[in-house]
Amino acid sequence: MWQLRDQLTEAALHRFDVALAVQMTVDALRRVGLDPWRVSLAVLSLHPSLAGVGFTWRHDSPEVTRTERPWGFLQAPEHQASPLQRVMSSRLTLRCRLALGEGADEFALLRQFAAQGATDYAAFPLFSPRPDVHVFSICTVRSGGWTADEIALVEGVLPTLALVIEVFEAHRLTSRERIDLLLLAHTDRLTRLLNRHGVLLEGTNRFGTGRRCVAIYLDLDGLKGVNDRMGHLFGDEIIRTAAERIAAALPPDAVAGRMGGDEFLVFADEEQAHLAEALRASLSEPYLVRGVNFNITASVGVADDEGVTVDELARRADLAMLISKQSGKNRVTCYVQGTDVQHARRERIGQVLPLALARSELRIAVQPIVVLATGALVHGECLARWTSPELGVVTPDEFIPLAEQSGDIALLDRLVLRRALATLVELAAEGARPVPLSVNVSAKDSSLSSVDDSIARELSLHGVAPDQIVVELTESVFINRFGLALSQLKRLRDLGISISLDDFGTGYSSLSYLQRLPFDYIKIDRSLIAVLPSERTRAIIESIIGLGRALNARVIAEGVETAEQRDCLLELGCEFAQGFLFSRPLELESWKALVRGSAPGG
Repeated sequence: MWQLRDQLTEAALHRFDVALAVQMTVDALRRVGLDPWRVSLAVLSLHPSLAGVGFTWRHDSPEVTRTERPWGFLQAPEHQASPLQRVMSSRLTLRCRLALGEGADEFALLRQFAAQGATDYAAFPLFSPRPDVHVFSICTVRSGGWTADEIALVEGVLPTLALVIEVFEAHRLTSRERIDLLLLAHTDRLTRLLNRHGVLLEGTNRFGTGRRCVAIYLDLDGLKGVNDRMGHLFGDEIIRTAAERIAAALPPDAVAGRMGGDEFLVFADEEQAHLAEALRASLSEPYLVRGVNFNITASVGVADDEGVTVDELARRADLAMLISKQSGKNRVTCYVQGTDVQHARRERIGQVLPLALARSELRIAVQPIVVLATGALVHGECLARWTSPELGVVTPDEFIPLAEQSGDIALLDRLVLRRALATLVELAAEGARPVPLSVNVSAKDSSLSSVDDSIARELSLHGVAPDQIVVELTESVFINRFGLALSQLKRLRDLGISISLDDFGTGYSSLSYLQRLPFDYIKIDRSLIAVLPSERTRAIIESIIGLGRALNARVIAEGVETAEQRDCLLELGCEFAQGFLFSRPLELESWKALVRGSAPGG
């Protein structure tokens, strides 16, 4: 067989004769005892403008016959369930041992072969540097068919046959067909936009000669959920629609391509930077697929030309897009110097966080909540803090979003709860007056469905009364899981645990759910407190305080930092507050000392 490979290579390079190559292969297979009864080689193209050709040798014919294969012939009804179609689509070897009844029921062609005494059939894909897949097939009437070693002999010659075909194709194709193949190599099949290689090449051709440009990287938010729920046919239709919207929005000299999956890249003139927001808005319009509406948004990154290569510009835009995604999605982020360092730190935090949780590197601090009029201590909010041996101080704004994304937030919430309970147990053992502690439950905690059981279990293990714990939740937890959140809050209240609505006024507020949820506290978000004494803000805060009274919920102002804010809140009738004006978050030992020395205050 090694000699055959040399002969085939000679035939390929000097004679461009595929029929001769097939005949030489048949002769070699006969010499090693494989007894070929029929051999075929299909040289087919997946591109609509290119025809194909087939070569067939039969035991009753001394010569290899050639048949022209028009593109699309595999779509004809008689070929829809053919072995050739199967191998072309699956790109896997197909072997049917006809003597054992394999394949005859599935393929009409093999039923014919079996009726003529064929015992074994095998078809092998021959891969091309282009997207094409050619097929070599062989059939025998030898009793018992072939052994695995004999099949391996056939497979050994396939790479050389593939080379023969490539040389043959290179000489067969017209100039127009070669151009079509080049376009095919740089075109995304699903969207008909340029593919990754094509858009980078075209971007270099248009903007890589000193002409300033921007790169806009786009990623669809939420498509994975569509694929998981509805299947990839729905997802593919959304991607096609997104590509059409991008193409429709492009200026004449811009370049767009699909980078893979649900990601797209656009290059445009520098003065067209506004295009990023227009594309985001267009891609965030609802998608109607087979009668079903899908609300998909887009995260976008933009990078301006600063004398870097097109490839580097695309990388920077991709990095900015990732920051958009990590910052809440459906937004445009521009690359700035230092983004690489920021991203590298973020990536490292995500890598180190699980280990830090396992090693108990995270600790808690407690910020006092006081009676606004007197400063008397009411209870404290537990806050996670992390000083990493490698990264130094890691702020909650850095690690909590990553914990939510990775699913580690449930472990973090549990760690804070256990530290809070241990602190309560220690102070109770010393005879200190009971000062409740509040703990946060993340809006993205996948264990929300069992939060009541987990908290009840921890309370029982530590021997802490339920009225010593306040559970804080943000409004966003109720937006998509209202029914689940409502049932959990009611169960927590039944246990005797107080509930606090955190960050009230950040944009999710709805009276329709607020009146149905059993809150003990409503915390006014610090962003409202920060702009006091604005008259407009005063009116909003006064409304929230009145709402709290109507719902029998006590109101806490967060982020109080100045005496002016305190006095304004007192005028409006706010009862409780927390913030730097009263105390920064305290390390545990300082908190314990504060509780030991405090007097009852409300």
